[in-house]
Amino acid sequence: MPSLNHVFGIGGHAAAMSETALAALSPRLRHRLAEIEALVAREGDALMVCEAGDLAPPYPRIVLINEALTRLTGYDRQVLLGETPRLLQGPETSAETRAEIRAALEARRRVHAEIVNYTKDGETYWVALDIVAVVDPDSGRLYHVAFQRDITRRKRLEVEWAEARARADRAMQGRQDFLTAFARDIRAPLASIAAHLELLDRGGPKPAQGPLLAAAGRAAAEAGRLVDDLLDLGRIDAGATLPAPLGSFALDDFLADIRLLFASDANGLGLHFEIAAGPGLPAQMTADLTHLRQLAGVLLGCALHRTESGGVAFSVEALAGALRFSVHASGEPGHPLGLGLTVAEKLAATLGTGIVTDSAPGEGTSRWFDLPARGLAAEAAAPRPPSDWWPALRAGALVGTPPAPAPALAEVLQQRILVACADAAERATLARQLQSLGVRIDIVANGAQALILATAETPYDLVLADARLPVVDGADFIRGLRTHEAAHGLPPAQVVGLADTAAEGEALRRAGMDQALERPVGLGQLSDLLAGGSPPAPDDQPPLDAEALKQRLGIADDLELAAVLAVFAETLDGLEAGLVAAIGEADSDRAQDLLHALAAEAQDVEARALVAALAPCRIAVGNGDWPFARRTLERITAEAARLRAAMDRILGLA
Repeated sequence: MPSLNHVFGIGGHAAAMSETALAALSPRLRHRLAEIEALVAREGDALMVCEAGDLAPPYPRIVLINEALTRLTGYDRQVLLGETPRLLQGPETSAETRAEIRAALEARRRVHAEIVNYTKDGETYWVALDIVAVVDPDSGRLYHVAFQRDITRRKRLEVEWAEARARADRAMQGRQDFLTAFARDIRAPLASIAAHLELLDRGGPKPAQGPLLAAAGRAAAEAGRLVDDLLDLGRIDAGATLPAPLGSFALDDFLADIRLLFASDANGLGLHFEIAAGPGLPAQMTADLTHLRQLAGVLLGCALHRTESGGVAFSVEALAGALRFSVHASGEPGHPLGLGLTVAEKLAATLGTGIVTDSAPGEGTSRWFDLPARGLAAEAAAPRPPSDWWPALRAGALVGTPPAPAPALAEVLQQRILVACADAAERATLARQLQSLGVRIDIVANGAQALILATAETPYDLVLADARLPVVDGADFIRGLRTHEAAHGLPPAQVVGLADTAAEGEALRRAGMDQALERPVGLGQLSDLLAGGSPPAPDDQPPLDAEALKQRLGIADDLELAAVLAVFAETLDGLEAGLVAAIGEADSDRAQDLLHALAAEAQDVEARALVAALAPCRIAVGNGDWPFARRTLERITAEAARLRAAMDRILGLA
């Protein structure tokens, strides 16, 4: 068997230096090292064998190296033999990695690490280290066998790739920032144009002006859709369509949102529009709701603006283990969808599905996609063929069940609306739109003002809140309002967000808003919102929960209850009179004390409506807004009167 010096290519002075170290190796260990070197030689890796010692200088001490290590480091054999591997380290060698390697060696654990070393000329290179501890079976001495693979090229490519990716990300983000700013800047005048065209049309134009207004309105809507498509495409290219978390939602609510968003647009274009839900649909569905809304919206928007007459329908049908979402239109198939179809296809891919198209010249066009759904029968009726939809849509007739009738105009006219919007021009446009519908409106410019108004006086029938409000933004506004409602047992107000993008709208929904409308907001959409009905009037909340009070106090009959209420009635008179006086004198400390005492007393007798009425007054007094505090007294006085009437009825029965 050849000597290890011969196997490792060691000769001359180096051989003489290594013989002393090699003499300490047992024959069995020498044989094993020779086998290892033969394997490593085939791989081209560098090999170093060190006597471990106590790991303190001069240990570990190099006793054997192969030719590959000399080529990698640039050092001659005679220089490396007898040295410590620390010779190969320098300023860029990670101290943390060195400490990890030493800890592993002390514990006699195998080492896997990547580290920077230095050549004889001072150049850095990366190596992947694999170090194993070997004990000489005869002498018991510990040696470390280190395999080293040059990974410098890989590391440089990783750095270059990371730098290229960072440059690409910066360029993509710059493009997306430009598109977002462009979309926001152009949406505002487009929204104003569309809104004022609607107002002109509502004002009764001359016969010759009607077609001109309709054409201008269609062009403004088309321009707005193109802006949306451009922004969506940029966002998708930037990687913004990663699948969102799956969530469960009610199909009825999803379809109601679709109707709200598109029915008024169809009406403004002179098109019939309907929503159709097939038999056997589950009440709940689990899906990526954000991108499902976006995909349905893109397909419907394209269909509406490519259909000159007739109608558009959106249907959901149950298949075997899946739901089919379809958009049917009487529009000509020859109309290209342009950016819209590109956006739709990418959104469909995000949802793990694809879009199928069926069309016929002079008949109509249908596009659909399928999504998996649980709880459906293994076998289901075949979906209606698209050709069943087109004739009725061309005639503008209902294919499915007609929608519920809208409430009477008198119900709409009684509604109070709060508008919170940052942009002055948009506030003015919304004011004109809502005033044309005959409702009463309050308008504020920031979220703090909106929160004070929304939690004060009589609840609003509808709150329109901008996502980008100053002071308190839209998401924080709705969270504050919902917290206030929950704390005081109030029914939730209907709050609709005004958003620039679908993603922004989805964030508002998650924060607690009922719906979100993407700009521009049309007159028809506002009318549909108002037609949705009003929340329960405050009088629907009982002034006193007598049963809850008796249960909490352990009272068995009305005589004992009457005794408790008689004491409270005297307290109520004094506290109410004192509060009116304190607010009239703008005495903050006294007013706060009286509000606290009155709230505690009302809570004790389960007078929750009065407790809720006190909350806006506390906010106003705390902010030093005395005119507003005096206005809140009207609600407090009204609730106190209702409470007295309820107590009088109980006292009379007792």
